[in-house]
This record gives sequence, C-alpha cells and structure tokens, in this order.
Amino acid sequence: MYNMLKEVFYTSPLFIVGLIMVVNNKEFSQSKINEKLADIYWFGLKTYTKYTNLYRTYYKQFNTFDVVSIILDGEEIVNNKCKNSAVIDNKINSQDLLESLSDTSISILTDCNKNYDMIFYKIPCKDEKYNYLIKRINNLDTHNFDEEIKVVSSCIIGCQIDITLNNETCKTIPVEIKKTCPIDLDIDNYYLENNILLDEKFVNYWLKKYYNITEYINYSICFFDKNTMELEYLVKGEFVTIKNGALVITRKKVSKEDEFINVEYEQELL
Repeated sequence: MYNMLKEVFYTSPLFIVGLIMVVNNKEFSQSKINEKLADIYWFGLKTYTKYTNLYRTYYKQFNTFDVVSIILDGEEIVNNKCKNSAVIDNKINSQDLLESLSDTSISILTDCNKNYDMIFYKIPCKDEKYNYLIKRINNLDTHNFDEEIKVVSSCIIGCQIDITLNNETCKTIPVEIKKTCPIDLDIDNYYLENNILLDEKFVNYWLKKYYNITEYINYSICFFDKNTMELEYLVKGEFVTIKNGALVITRKKVSKEDEFINVEYEQELL
C-alpha cells in the first residue's frame, strides 16, 4: 500500500507538469501538441488502470469471509459476515445459511416478515477481476433448499440505466430530467446460474448504493450482448435471468386489451 501511494505522489505532479509544458511550448506545432497530448493521455490511462488494479488487489486481502446482505427498499440493511461458510459441495444450504447469521440479522429477517427485496450471498472471489461471487436468493425459506454456485461466462457489457427524474426545484411546472447511470458488473461477479439481474429490485438497489437515488419516474436499460454484440433494451418490468448457460430476457408485450404479458426471449451463449 505504501508503494502504491508513493507512486501516486510522484507520478501525478509529473503528469500535470508535463501537460503544462507541452501546452505552453510555442515551438510545438498543433500536430506535435496533439501527438504529445495523446501520449500523455495514454500514460495517464495506463497509470489509472495500474492503480485501480493495485487498489483492488489490496482490498481483496480483507475479503476472507462469506457475507450475507439483506436488501430492503433498495438498501442493504444487513451485511452479515459469516463465521462459517454455508457453501457445501458448491451449493448453499438454507439451514447452514441461517446458522451463519447473527441474532441481529435473524431478528431483522423476522421483523421484515419476508418482505425484503432480495438476499445476496457473497463469496470471496479467487478471480482477481472481481471482489465477490454474488448469488442472489429471492426467497429465504425455512425449508431446506440448495442453491448451486455455478459460474458462467460474462455476457453483458456496456450496461446502463437511463432514468427519468422530477426536477423538484420547479414546484409550479414539473420538469422531467434524464440521467444516465452505468452499471459496472465488473466489480463483483453476478454471472451465476439462475441469477436474476436488471429487474426493478436490482435497479433500485444499484441506484441507491452507487448513486444515492431513491425516487424516479421511470427507467430503461440498454446493454450489449457480449456474444452477438447486439444492443438490447429493457423497460421497467423486464429482466434478465441466467438459465442453463443462456441469457434469458423476460419481456412484456402489449396485448389488444393493453395488458402486459410476459414473453421469454432466449439467446444461447456461444
């Protein structure tokens, strides 16, 4: 950590000084300036990437326990570090999961009357790219269940939420404003079999956690399918499920009666 801070201390001023010298040097032609600026930009990008990877490696040293996160109204109300892992033979057992929870966590679950949005079971990831493997559990029942931990290839890139907000500064004439919020699925690995992604509960969680947004009028999602490189769009009410090694998009379609019905659209992963 000390070495990383030392490198930041030395390289950041050099980067700024070099930029100023290039811009103020009258002997440089415009093409030369553009060339030097491109070199400096590339150096800065490489430096940023290096420090990001160093920080992630440093941070991962503290990821030694499984974590159970309980999400209610888009907010993580519990982050329970498990003394013992509930993963046995690559499966999460419900009884072991309950036993891994603290008394406070169990009390909160009881008080919620199972009306929580979802539960994330986070497993420290061996892949340096991710902090955790995250298995989504939608209904933690007292009956036994086994949630298999099966990692699949990542299949979503360039994902973002476009949300519509009310401009509360104008009380007499409500004005709608647009905001784009990227979803970085490279922080943790959500690509596990049977995981549900990008539904309204997931969107509420992401907006609250990373953008502190709790209220909006509407939203839509777009992303590229990594295998087909086709641009996909989701509207509110639609979602993605990873099923049998394939990306399944549940869409809603307007019928003649103007009602929504679910339609499953499946793309096989290559």
